[in-house]
Amino acid sequence: MNFLPGRALGIDAGGLAVELNGGHRVVLPVDPAGVADGDAIEIGLRPEDVAPGQGVEVNISVVERLGGVSIAHGALADGTRFCASLDGTAAITEGAPLHLTFDPASAHVFNPDGRVLRRMSAPAIAV
Repeated sequence: MNFLPGRALGIDAGGLAVELNGGHRVVLPVDPAGVADGDAIEIGLRPEDVAPGQGVEVNISVVERLGGVSIAHGALADGTRFCASLDGTAAITEGAPLHLTFDPASAHVFNPDGRVLRRMSAPAIAV
């Protein structure tokens, strides 16, 4: 899983508004209880949950071409390592930047204490 550092910007009708290091802003559909404006948060993204598009810029260092899938390894501008599992025919070049986007509903969001924030669309847990 990729872990992206960010900062809580506030509560939005759709969930928690955050700014990732690098300036990309997104509203994540999670219950923001216990998170205050300005709190440091982490966003967890699985490599298969990202796709080429406007968003986070990753400087690609290694591309593994595995047939139907290409695994791109790189880092954000702040040095945070990042891995993306993309289509095998994706136009990826080692040494070049790649812009990646993600569906906010696929993000795992962790508060300053490392506890996961409940997704708004998550099913209730039976006790």
